[in-house]
Amino acid sequence: MNRQEVPILGALVIQAAVGFVVFVTNRHSKATQSFLILSIAMICWLASLYFGSTSHDLAIVATNMRVAFAAAVLILLALNFLRLSTVKPDATWRDLLRHSGGWIILALATIIFCQSDLLVRGARFPNQPGAAPQPIYDWGVYLYAYFFTGALVVLLVASLRDLRNSSGRIRSELGYFLLGSTSILVLTLGAYQILRFFVPPSQLFWFAPLRAVLFTLIIAYGISTRKIMDVGLFLRRAISYGVLTTYLLAL
Repeated sequence: MNRQEVPILGALVIQAAVGFVVFVTNRHSKATQSFLILSIAMICWLASLYFGSTSHDLAIVATNMRVAFAAAVLILLALNFLRLSTVKPDATWRDLLRHSGGWIILALATIIFCQSDLLVRGARFPNQPGAAPQPIYDWGVYLYAYFFTGALVVLLVASLRDLRNSSGRIRSELGYFLLGSTSILVLTLGAYQILRFFVPPSQLFWFAPLRAVLFTLIIAYGISTRKIMDVGLFLRRAISYGVLTTYLLAL
């Protein structure tokens, strides 16, 4: 096992465990079902990163990077489902899908675009021994970045609007949702862009799975401490130990 595999496998285990525990605690809730969809999308994203970073076939590396971009789009779609199910706890899946029509169309179009060479046209092995393969991007990566950032901003603005119009439990749920989503935006646009000038690409690769773990732990911690999605004492203790373990591993 090389050093690129460790953070991805750790993030996969944490994501799968948290998603499963949240779902089985109250599997009939639309919010927990949405959280499960979000967890599955993140697992697909992390798995694509894992296979893309460990394969010795450059064609497989490029394919997995395209799948990772597509899975990130599904994460956005799942976040919107989670937002809607929080604001409308009594809504059916038909209602959620109807209110997400525009998101679904844009997501499908972007996923199709992700499979083209306009986004990733290949991959290469870096000169540094033991480093993960690196994708070769085309101009489409800038278009994708604009779309992803814009969609995340729209999601945050919609969540802020819902927050102003909500109270009580729903307001607490949306607060943790906003905290988790904002952390992704800040880490992606801020910290990542700063770190790339000081950290080698082979080490910066660790940042992606740790970013996903941070988002999951923020949402899950809010679930357990504020009784969001009806998760009880067990998850609170599990998340507390998980946060402590992640902190110690990061050190």
